[in-house]
Amino acid sequence: MEFLKIIDKFSGTLSFANVRSLTDDFLIDRLNYRYTSSLLGVFAFICAVRTSYTVPIICWIPAQIRRYEKAITAYCYANNTYYVPDGQHAPRTANERYQALIFYYQWLPWIFGLQAIFFYLPKLFWQFSLHNSDYNVSGILKAAHKLYLLPDFSKKKSPTKLQEQQLNYLHSHFFSKNFIPVTPTTTTKHRKRLLQRRHYCYFFVLYLVTKFLYLANLCGQILFIHLIIGSKNKAYPNIKSKHFLTEFNQKLQSGISELIDTSSFPKRTLCDFTFRELASNHYYTVECILPLNIIVEKLYVFLYIWFILLAFLILVDIVQWLFRLIRFLSESSRLKYIQHHLIDQHDPNQVQTFVQQHLNWDTYFLFKLLSKNISTYVIVDILEYYFKTQKNKKKDN
Repeated sequence: MEFLKIIDKFSGTLSFANVRSLTDDFLIDRLNYRYTSSLLGVFAFICAVRTSYTVPIICWIPAQIRRYEKAITAYCYANNTYYVPDGQHAPRTANERYQALIFYYQWLPWIFGLQAIFFYLPKLFWQFSLHNSDYNVSGILKAAHKLYLLPDFSKKKSPTKLQEQQLNYLHSHFFSKNFIPVTPTTTTKHRKRLLQRRHYCYFFVLYLVTKFLYLANLCGQILFIHLIIGSKNKAYPNIKSKHFLTEFNQKLQSGISELIDTSSFPKRTLCDFTFRELASNHYYTVECILPLNIIVEKLYVFLYIWFILLAFLILVDIVQWLFRLIRFLSESSRLKYIQHHLIDQHDPNQVQTFVQQHLNWDTYFLFKLLSKNISTYVIVDILEYYFKTQKNKKKDN
């Protein structure tokens, strides 16, 4: 429980530091679809430049066929090389060589790009969900943001009148009868989702689904690294398999040069090819260097650790939202939430009526979205404006 409170306070610190932005999600989501996908896009660009404009592979060619160096190098790069650990003999059969092949290095720009796309897919699902909701979330965020912008003094409207105009817009979207998310007529007419029609928890449910999509993507990305960039070499089953992080750590502790190979990201590999000359075939095995793996090794060590950290943060965030969901079931908790955001004293019965009539799951979710992305004072202003409007209506009556 205390840990969740610390996470929430950390989120508040980020808000004070102006880290948040005018978006329809939260910081932890942006770490996935915006920052991580952008980072993977940068890695894809680096690998594409390195493979296109520098030498992606360097091979030692025997003197008698050195005049064909470019053709042999291109052949070895296109047809994969294989890794032989130090102290081991080269594979003798074609099957052993196939098991030792390294398949990924030609496709690294595409692999990074595909990983970036997968990080953005949950965001597309969330955007589609918002588009099908009864709320104009983008309009609500913009109106709330305008509450705290410096006024344009070139306009004739006073700052107070401009603020009241935005509060009236927010009030109509949250509390006006014309904008109540669910009515018997709108449900049959527009055929909204069952959860939205009956329980007013459309945003809550679909946001949790989006969270699980982010978590599933991260677990898949970690598994992808294990499968594609795995450390197990089937051609040498007698060698004990080590995780590539373990191999990288051992290499750092050894203090020796970068040319120390790891089975996951080898720098030195072998390439077999057949050279035909005077109607006879000559078989050659040459040693090659993959310079790009020097960089890729560091990139994937960073990504692997980052993915695990991000998965942990997403899991904590899911637990936090589930805790909010359970706590929201209690009317006393909802009442306490509203009272916490009220400045002036109001009639307790009126506050309780507001909680029962207007504070549903979707309203609570949107309040959290506004408080995290704009300011907590938005909720204070919206509530004060609501009770002020109700008070004026009573006076008129």
